[in-house]
Amino acid sequence: MKRLIFLPVCLFLLSAAGCESYRVAGIDTLDDDSEKVDSGSSGQDAGSDSDSDSDIDSDSDSDTDSDTCHEDNFEIAVQPVDLLIVLDRSNSMCDDGYWDPMGKAIKQVVNQMLGRIRFGLMVFPTLECHSITHQCDGPFEPSEIPRVKIGGSEDWIKMNVGPGGVGCCGGTPTAETLITSLDYLDAVNDGYEKYVLLATDGAPNCNDALSAPCECTTGDCTDNGEMCLDDQATIDAADAMYQAGYPVYVLSIGSMSQWTDVMDDIASAGGTGTFYNAQSDEFVEKLNEITGQVISCDYNVDWETLPEDASTDPSLVNLYCKENETEEADDDNIIKFDKGCANGGGWDWSDDDTITFCPDACEDLKSGACEIIMATFGCKSVPIE
Repeated sequence: MKRLIFLPVCLFLLSAAGCESYRVAGIDTLDDDSEKVDSGSSGQDAGSDSDSDSDIDSDSDSDTDSDTCHEDNFEIAVQPVDLLIVLDRSNSMCDDGYWDPMGKAIKQVVNQMLGRIRFGLMVFPTLECHSITHQCDGPFEPSEIPRVKIGGSEDWIKMNVGPGGVGCCGGTPTAETLITSLDYLDAVNDGYEKYVLLATDGAPNCNDALSAPCECTTGDCTDNGEMCLDDQATIDAADAMYQAGYPVYVLSIGSMSQWTDVMDDIASAGGTGTFYNAQSDEFVEKLNEITGQVISCDYNVDWETLPEDASTDPSLVNLYCKENETEEADDDNIIKFDKGCANGGGWDWSDDDTITFCPDACEDLKSGACEIIMATFGCKSVPIE
């Protein structure tokens, strides 16, 4: 993986007064279709010439710059996204020993991503499932649609998964549950981007409209069409979610070699390419890979939250990648300005208020390379050369 490209910054341009620290609260993700603007023409400092490109060049010889350059530091908090976990609790999840480790992995990842991802939880089949009733029904009671609402308490998620959670029962009504999830997400009007994580250990079934002859998911389907493979309805449901703006990630649990094509088809229809597969000791790793993909790399800067004497010139902004709270923002961790993302490794302005990390830098962010992004205002942006 390519790393963020660093370039020394002229720290001696800072005023003798030093840098005051503030925390910005008004950070929002922007839609993908934000219109690009030329950051070089966004504004000029008092000592710049008429050439907009020169505004992003560090000029240590400029007396005006050295007199006026003063950085105000801001720790930028990422705007969260919504992620609905759609979790299979069919009998095989317990029979094959997946339920407890998967629950523990979900708890760990939810803790790690708090503040960056707003989680929700839908489990299937229904909690009304018993040994002889509702074995093939998706969630239908108000208390389980969803089991935990998007943005709900992480403690509620932890209470429902793994040891001591809702436990296992029944078959795998995946298509019906995805349709129910779609209806729920359509009703969540919080303004955040939304994603779905389908975690399952078996092929979809439980469609009572199917009958033998069919491809059987388990046992003998001659007298039980609900055990027929329900792939097309599930693929259609994933496609409907993607068309509604909710990409569907698929995590297959355990050995599913017989159903890899089905899992891939669901993920493809859900707009996420191919499925992820995980054994018990890989659950956290794979969940981190998926959650890393949904984190946004666009940040909206609310200029009105800056102090009155802080610069609001977009050409006087620098960004830093910090691994922890104590690390200083300096020339060792600066992220360079990359006009038009021509090099792919820095950042650019999507519009007058929106910072976008270019593809390679975005991948580093999603991998967890930067715990904190620090923005400074008041000194010329340091460009990729």
